[in-house]
Amino acid sequence: MKKLIKKLVFLILISGSLHGYAGTKSEVMSLGFREKTKPLKLFTGEVIQLEGLAKIYATETEAWVLILNYRSDSLEPTELRKKAELIWPKFKPTVEKMGLRYAGIHAKKYPVENPTAETKFEGFNLILVKQSNDEWVFIDDAK
Repeated sequence: MKKLIKKLVFLILISGSLHGYAGTKSEVMSLGFREKTKPLKLFTGEVIQLEGLAKIYATETEAWVLILNYRSDSLEPTELRKKAELIWPKFKPTVEKMGLRYAGIHAKKYPVENPTAETKFEGFNLILVKQSNDEWVFIDDAK
């Protein structure tokens, strides 16, 4: 399971583009910028800025993973976990409609308010897996 987690996290880190771009990790990481973001209103009334979805193939598990990318002002793990729990009910129907077993929520923090294509970012990932009983759990909780 630890190997799976490491591979999924790595794949999420390199999945900055929806266009199948292949390159070095640093080249792919720099593609995280989306000129247009889409607001997503959570059940709490908070609005987050979505940068898009990325579908990647995890070769070790032979499974597709759908990743939701959004902008965040913080990369504090406890805060991001709470936010992921609010995002998940809105994201889950899309993942289930696609028939996937893995999903990811990727927060991106930019050093400036209005990033450009050259702006580097830091990120934080949370991965969900669908258990045999059809319950979705965060991988950290599945141990």
